[in-house]
Parts: sequence; C-alpha cells; structure tokens
Amino acid sequence: MRLTVVYWPIMRTMSFLVLACTSSLWAANPNGVVLWNTAQIKSIDQKLAANVNPQTHVGVERLMDSAIMVHRVGPSEAEVHTKEADFIVVEAGEGTVLAGGSIVDGKASGPDELRGKSIEGGTRYPLKTGDNIYIPANMPHQFLVEPGKEFSATIVKIVPKQ
Repeated sequence: MRLTVVYWPIMRTMSFLVLACTSSLWAANPNGVVLWNTAQIKSIDQKLAANVNPQTHVGVERLMDSAIMVHRVGPSEAEVHTKEADFIVVEAGEGTVLAGGSIVDGKASGPDELRGKSIEGGTRYPLKTGDNIYIPANMPHQFLVEPGKEFSATIVKIVPKQ
C-alpha cells in the first residue's frame, strides 16, 4: 500500500510532463509531417462547436503556430493583420467573408493587428464547405454567419514574400 502512495505522485508528475511536452508540440510549427485526417478535423470541429464563446461567437483551437481551426455561429469583429495573410479552408457549413473597404473604429489589438466593429465598403465572398479563400496582409476582413448557420474553417497564417 505504501508503494502505491509513493508511486501515485510520481505517475501524476510524469503524466503532467508528458502532457505538457505533447501540447507544446501542437503549439509550435512542427519540423516533420503532421496529418489531420477527416475524422480528426470532424472531432476537433465537434469539440469547438460544444465550446463556442457566446460573446465572440467562436470556438478556436490552435493546430500549430501558423494555423488554427475555428467554429463560428455568428459574426466576428473586423480585423486587419498588417504582416500576415490568411489562407482559409472551409471545413463545414457556410458563411461570408467581407473583405476590403475600411475598418470602423479600428484599434490596435496586438502586435501588427487591428480590430474594429465592422467594415465599411468591401466585397462579400459567400463560402461553403470545400471553398478556399486567400486574404492578403493589410486587408480588412470580417466573418459573417447568418443566424441559425454555422461555419468551420482552418486558417493558415502566411508571411508574404517581399
């Protein structure tokens, strides 16, 4: 019995270390090939759908430094990334990206990023499962999702060549 008491804290510590190391692999851009198959993407999307933030209308999971998966049930804020472009793959559902124009009440929200309430002007790009869209660096954009609809996508950040 005493061995079990001594053993449990060691196992708990080892489990924590393994988990910490594994999760840091997902946060960084890997050095090797990583495959997210259809079943894994569907599983991630189901998890995100169950954990959508009601104020921001989105669930997010970081796949690695340069890629995230999002599940949206409502509109996003308008945003501009001054140094990174977005390559977006629609995994499921439907929505619209409003791109171009100018950001309304834009304020710095982080390094090289602005966010605001909405976009004035711009062009609407309707999207559905299987569509891909590229949004250049420094272009205002906003995700729009109609009430009762959902939209899931993988977003890959790209630093354009100069």
